[in-house]
Amino acid sequence: MATMLNTSEIFNRVYDSTKQALKVTLVGAFAWQDNVKDKDTLAPPASPSDGDRYLIAGTGTGGWTGYDNYIAEYDSGTSAWVYTAPSEGMMVYVDDEDDIYLYTTSWSKYPSASVSLGELSDVTLTSPATNSYLTYNGSAWIDSAYTLTLEANNSVADWAVTQKIIETINAHGTVSSGTEDFDLNDGSYHTVTVGGNFTLTFSNWPASGKVSSIILKLTNAGAFTITWPAAVDWPNGTEPLWTSSGVDFAIFFTDDGGTTIYGDISMQDVK
Repeated sequence: MATMLNTSEIFNRVYDSTKQALKVTLVGAFAWQDNVKDKDTLAPPASPSDGDRYLIAGTGTGGWTGYDNYIAEYDSGTSAWVYTAPSEGMMVYVDDEDDIYLYTTSWSKYPSASVSLGELSDVTLTSPATNSYLTYNGSAWIDSAYTLTLEANNSVADWAVTQKIIETINAHGTVSSGTEDFDLNDGSYHTVTVGGNFTLTFSNWPASGKVSSIILKLTNAGAFTITWPAAVDWPNGTEPLWTSSGVDFAIFFTDDGGTTIYGDISMQDVK
């Protein structure tokens, strides 16, 4: 018999597999069915036992022809199969897979790839990188060293995150001539000691419509001339007065892919 859960009831099921514990929390009005042995058997087994239950999650054959997506239970008293027709909201636990399946217009594993972040309780990554974050790359969830991306159908309210953002310092050393590139792919914090006149460039800003910034720690920047990208706009159109012997911090950001880069000094002659 199906047990109906009303909207005020919560069914919690915890099961262990070789990946340790996966906790699945089901909330809402679901028609929970008794466990089935298997979902891939599409024809009646030769010697069933009383009470054996199967989910016919494909095209039934033999005695199960015409019972696609039904649940079949063997009754030894009548030597016959008793069928339960599928309906939206049915859920069943499949013993041989240690997984739960939900019926909408067909049977699918629950949670599925389309589950919202709010439905996730525990996420297991295979060999994740140290200090990695969970990131959706447009087709799959991966571990990422820097970014947690919330894609369509996922809101910040679905996923509460408290994390420290830790980056390696990108030290450029002393630059005295030529061109020095400050690559956003290397991180957003860079240091440089200015030892002569040189040209500074930025690379790998995100696409237009997304915002990103970079912080520069400049030592002795006022002692020489830095040629900045033409795309850099300064407050009032005037480049800041840099410290000749000391440390300044500058910040640059863009929201149009680097077409316009907004720059300013954030701390001057830091002691």
